[in-house]
Amino acid sequence: MYLPMKDNIAFDPLNHSTQNSTLRRRNILPRQIMESGGIRNHSEENNNNDSEPTAANKRRSFHFGQRAHEKRKERLYQILEPDLDANELESSSILLCWGTENECHIIPVKVKNSANDVDIWQEIRRTCVREVNIVKISIAGREPNGDRKPRNSDRYIGTYNDNLESEIKQQEQIIANYEEQEYPCPYNPSTGIVECNDSCISSILDVPCPMRRYYKAERKLKELKMRPFLTLAFSNPDIGETNALLGREVINSNMEILSKLEVWHRPKLGELEFCGLLIREGWRLDLQHIILPSMAGFFFLMVVGAKLLYGDWATAWNFGCFLISLATLLWM
Repeated sequence: MYLPMKDNIAFDPLNHSTQNSTLRRRNILPRQIMESGGIRNHSEENNNNDSEPTAANKRRSFHFGQRAHEKRKERLYQILEPDLDANELESSSILLCWGTENECHIIPVKVKNSANDVDIWQEIRRTCVREVNIVKISIAGREPNGDRKPRNSDRYIGTYNDNLESEIKQQEQIIANYEEQEYPCPYNPSTGIVECNDSCISSILDVPCPMRRYYKAERKLKELKMRPFLTLAFSNPDIGETNALLGREVINSNMEILSKLEVWHRPKLGELEFCGLLIREGWRLDLQHIILPSMAGFFFLMVVGAKLLYGDWATAWNFGCFLISLATLLWM
């Protein structure tokens, strides 16, 4: 999906307004936009020399910085097009990545907002999956395809950060440091909220409730230890639904992706951190993927051996059919 964009138009995906941006850009030379960083550095040098910048210089620096910000947003929006749906701002996607931590391949999988966990897992499931985990993904850019044009590719390349062990240790440390309260605040399982009473320390001092922090860490630790269930959900999507394995942070909506463009001034693509699923591929060690292929290879070798022994393919295939029938009879 590629959105055609006219030259000299700054497309703002948040408000879809291009008329004002067009009028502004017609009066700006491309060289001035490219050198906006130099103008800002010149202002910084004036500040270092204890010279007060004039009001005109301040306005000029502000406008150049604003235009540079819009230009950077436009460029990042073009790169993130495979992960966005211009016809439906409320759609969502899940990022799947595989490879090494410092060089991974990333592909977005579009999901419907109305889809339940079973439907989502059916969209992202793959065969020959050895392990699945939730990681933080940083996109470096589009991945080049066969024609060497990254802009036409619907895949990304980047890095990921797998900090599962550090998260587990952090939650275990919070639980270990918890001290029993003389008047503990009750936890309501129907609402999932710790209901603080008047004797809670958070009501007396400006500190968070220890019970809330304890229960939150305990629940988070249980969720982290359920991460191996993600691999099982690829072969059985019902597991993903009953255990709520896909947290809200894994599903990236269009509005959430676009909002990341407003976090920093002239944001770099690598600064936009996403949550996704890391896939480690490999043969699954079960009956379907180990024994059956081994038996097929064994029967093929027996047929080839019969051909060498009898010198006739018809006899060899008849011998192979006999072995398959015998194996089926013994299996039953």
